[in-house]
Amino acid sequence: MSSRLCGWTVVILIALTLSGCFSGSSNEPSSEDIKKSLMLKLPPIVVVNELDIDVSQNTGTEVEPFVSSRFKGELELTEALYQSVDHVMGKAILEETASEGTNFKVFGISEATLKLESWDIEFEKLDISPRIAGKPLSEWSSGGYVFAGSAAEEELRKAYEEKLAIEKKAEEERRLEAEKLEKERLAKQRIEEERKRELAAKKKAADIKTLTAILTSGKAQVGEAGDRRSSWPFRLTFQGFDASSNKFTGKMEWPTLSGITKIEGTLIGDSLVFKEVAHIKRGSVDLNTLYELRVTEGGKVKGVWNRRSQNYVWFDINT
Repeated sequence: MSSRLCGWTVVILIALTLSGCFSGSSNEPSSEDIKKSLMLKLPPIVVVNELDIDVSQNTGTEVEPFVSSRFKGELELTEALYQSVDHVMGKAILEETASEGTNFKVFGISEATLKLESWDIEFEKLDISPRIAGKPLSEWSSGGYVFAGSAAEEELRKAYEEKLAIEKKAEEERRLEAEKLEKERLAKQRIEEERKRELAAKKKAADIKTLTAILTSGKAQVGEAGDRRSSWPFRLTFQGFDASSNKFTGKMEWPTLSGITKIEGTLIGDSLVFKEVAHIKRGSVDLNTLYELRVTEGGKVKGVWNRRSQNYVWFDINT
């Protein structure tokens, strides 16, 4: 038997703090008086079979008695008690903790005062042995339980296992579907990446072809260089290209700077990289400016000079 106080035990203890009045014919209550008072305070499923007084003491006066009595007795359950040992699919699995007709001992102290020739009895102390856990079936929701070890429990657990199996199968199907979709996504991604690589390779090849045509055309390329404050138009003419080394030479004419410079550079992949290395006509042009340009949309070649993002350079393609 559990050593914990159950709900019914608590109800008993609370109820016993109340008092009851019974007619008295002497200066102390009888065991029947105490038994009747205790019966009124107990839950309906508990009855008092017997009650005996061990000793009584009047700490009041003969006129106004105050009688403390130590008593013992036997209680009996009129209904079985149950507690939940598990929950399955929203239903409690109930196990009997005390059967109908279970007897247990009660020990206590009562305090009685005489009022209008009746005993007003309160209970100061109460010990019940053994302690009782559980509650009657009336306290469990209708249809919300099955009994442990019953066919109903077996059916409930079987239904639960079937439910788990269905959920597991559904989860596995969702996992497989997710894996399938992920594989399809990765396959599409690989195809897209391959397509982008092919397009990039084609563009690079086309750009190299365009730059090679520019380098070998001998025609002037008209463009502009500048920064956030100023801009300077120029004419760029490529005069020699070695296809085996991808090196080239040429000149840049700067009308607003009154100068002409010699350039030397290399076709590196799809980029033109060159530098002004000497003055053909000094003017106001500084040497050693480094240019890096690529073919862009719109028939232009664009880039930066001296590797600064705010320094731009471009020219129209003329082949």
